[in-house]
Amino acid sequence: MKPSRYNFIWPADDPDKVIIFNSYTTALVEAGRLFASVLDLPYIDYESLAPAVKAFVDGLRTGGFVLDDEIDESKLLKLSWDSARYNPSTLVLTIAPTLQCNYECVYCYERSPEGEDRSGASGRMSAEVQDQLIEFIAGRAKALRHLEVTWYGREPLLAKDVISALSERIMKLAEEHDFSYEAGIVTNGYVIAKDPSTAVLLRDTKVSWLQVTVDGPPDVHNQRRPLKGGGETFAQTLTAVQLALGHGIKVSIRINVDQTNRTYLRELLEILASHKLQGVTVSLGRLRPQGAACRDFQGACMTLDEQVRLEDELNALIAQYGFRARPQEAYPTLTLGCMANRRLGYVVDCDGDLYKCWNVIGIKEKSIGNLTGLTERTKRQRMEEAAWLTWEPFEYEKCRQCKALPICMGGCSYQVVHEGAAEPECFDFESMLERRIRQKVRALKQN
Repeated sequence: MKPSRYNFIWPADDPDKVIIFNSYTTALVEAGRLFASVLDLPYIDYESLAPAVKAFVDGLRTGGFVLDDEIDESKLLKLSWDSARYNPSTLVLTIAPTLQCNYECVYCYERSPEGEDRSGASGRMSAEVQDQLIEFIAGRAKALRHLEVTWYGREPLLAKDVISALSERIMKLAEEHDFSYEAGIVTNGYVIAKDPSTAVLLRDTKVSWLQVTVDGPPDVHNQRRPLKGGGETFAQTLTAVQLALGHGIKVSIRINVDQTNRTYLRELLEILASHKLQGVTVSLGRLRPQGAACRDFQGACMTLDEQVRLEDELNALIAQYGFRARPQEAYPTLTLGCMANRRLGYVVDCDGDLYKCWNVIGIKEKSIGNLTGLTERTKRQRMEEAAWLTWEPFEYEKCRQCKALPICMGGCSYQVVHEGAAEPECFDFESMLERRIRQKVRALKQN
């Protein structure tokens, strides 16, 4: 018998106790320091233990803190990763019915630099491409148990008729082939605010969650996220949130942060609370110098360590004002990779071109093919797909040796696959984890 390689042990508030967390099983326990010292041993001779210690070790085994000698957690973790990567029963689609937008956000990574057009050949998805997309799904339907769709774009609700038409056909396929279907949407909310019936349409087409962005109090948000041609958007965004909540759609508010707006979190949450929006999830989005506009923002971007510490500040404010944190930030979960690294994960633009990552949507040289002919792809397209599908954190020594690997899994692969970084971006994960686990332990004791 042996201790798990993924155990974290920290001193508890009680000097006679320790906090033990396992990043593979995500089990958590507070235990007596003396009993917990058994986890310091490289090998545990179970039969020689005193009865009380045996009982303690039996409990540790249940939580995955202690393992039989034959168990190799690294291989099991790799197997879980590979199983998720090649799972034929779950199809994950990010669909952009249009790449047009009604906003002119100062940092938009999809804004086209001079000489590049990321809006697509037609600007919105044609009936022909819609037919091809339905055929694409139908061709995989027999093996499917679950289909997950995220409506995306620049502003997908500028083509809400396309969303409605496709949703009806997808729901029919789900019924015919007996697979579950769920959908969400990333939107700026403006169309919902101007036409409240849009919220009803989303509810009726099985959109269960909606993400909008609010970058600070009104003056800050309106400067960063104005209407195209000028105009404020803060009030309309909050109206959209209220309408969505009123129709049973879960709402997540993302705050895109950099050095220029990081100090406005408390003021923003006070405003959201005054509008009685405590039912929403609030999270941070980190701006990175991607795309034409984002490159102009490079000097204001935060480091990963800075964002993690700001997330801790936000989580404290979330608790204070009664909002919700994202589940993975409230408590760590096992991570098995982004849809970009999965065989049946695709981003579909309005021309029917396919990509693996939504950061590159509309950049045609980054497509992996088109709905019209996945069997007739170029070598470049095949290698583009291969780069995403073969990426894995197990290639990197620092990842293989990291105790946090099961809940990090190397983070985002974009920097390595698309930007040519030598290894995944890293930060002081253990310190962040300790802060959040301690916060969880204190919350559990208070309850």
